[in-house]
Amino acid sequence: MKLRNLFSLLLALTLVSVSCSKNNDEPIVSQDPVLTLTSNSTMEFTADGGDGVITYTLENAVEGVAVKAECNAKWIKDLTVAENITFTVNPNAAGQREAKIVVSYQTSSFEVTVKQAEEVNTSEYLYDLTLAVGTRVSSQMFNFPENYVVVVLANEVQTMGVSLVFVCDEGETVLSAGTYTTDNGTIIGEECEFMVSAAEKYAFGGGNVTAVVEGDVNNYHIDVVFEDVKGNRFHAAFNGKINNMLAESVNFEAKECGGYCLGACSKGSWEYGVYLSDLGLGANDTPKANATYYKLDLFSVEGIVDADGMVTVPAGTYTFDAEDTLAEWTIGNEDSQYLVMNSSGVGATIQSPFATGTTLVVTEDNATLTTYIQGVQHVVTYNGALKVEADFD
Repeated sequence: MKLRNLFSLLLALTLVSVSCSKNNDEPIVSQDPVLTLTSNSTMEFTADGGDGVITYTLENAVEGVAVKAECNAKWIKDLTVAENITFTVNPNAAGQREAKIVVSYQTSSFEVTVKQAEEVNTSEYLYDLTLAVGTRVSSQMFNFPENYVVVVLANEVQTMGVSLVFVCDEGETVLSAGTYTTDNGTIIGEECEFMVSAAEKYAFGGGNVTAVVEGDVNNYHIDVVFEDVKGNRFHAAFNGKINNMLAESVNFEAKECGGYCLGACSKGSWEYGVYLSDLGLGANDTPKANATYYKLDLFSVEGIVDADGMVTVPAGTYTFDAEDTLAEWTIGNEDSQYLVMNSSGVGATIQSPFATGTTLVVTEDNATLTTYIQGVQHVVTYNGALKVEADFD
């Protein structure tokens, strides 16, 4: 080999060596993580809800750092991050709604909008109730004839229900099987009511009500369709026994009268607590075994006090006052009671038992109470002047 060729070879090797050394000394430049959504940015669900899946890719991941997914909507549940992001949308019983799921990895992120449709009522009825508690209410409370059967049907907790007024054949006082309608006059539509809550009630004056009644007093099946004047339709179905369907008026002869007079109350009227019973009060004014008591909280004018310290309840007509206004000639609601004692001297008390329509007629020598307790009419008579102990200075 010639010298000049050897020199050329050595120069080439030197250049190769320098070039390799230069490449090995370059710093490695790290790249930022890149998070990319690979599924739709908007996901839509029906009112029934369901499961959702979000797919993504992650480039340049950093060891020990995880992808995060967050959502503030309570109706989106079980948000889980793995190779994909999964979640569950709850059923929707209200209007259309929308929320965002934010997925992030360090400084990289994206959003997915979740939309859910409102509930669509596919029923032909605005409301459809299944009812299980039935009670017959005395028609005399409303001054209806005896062949009018007033029924209240409610759910188990008695927060929703319907009231119906059936017109039976003359002489009939018990609801029998058949089809009753406002068209033929066997249901009084303007007296019917459909109650969804205490604040939401529907009336049917001018509308139509049809009730198909099957069974008898031991077990009824009643299917009712209501339609109001706006064309809204409602449905209720009842299965079971209707309480008080065979109940007749309770006629009670009170042989004992007791109680107290507290004098003038804050409203200026005089307050009388009167007990009408069959056996009277025991020692220290306690109830007796096997006794029945109607306790009346009366408000009237000042009564006459005799030499024995007994006050005569003023004669007149007292009417029920559900609002407890303490007005003269009223029967208070809150402090009135109906008490039935058993043989062991234990009583079943109904507090505030009376209903609208309750009256007490007091004369100089007798008194007659007409009231309604749990839908049954009670007529209580007492022969003699109503006298109670004076309990005031």
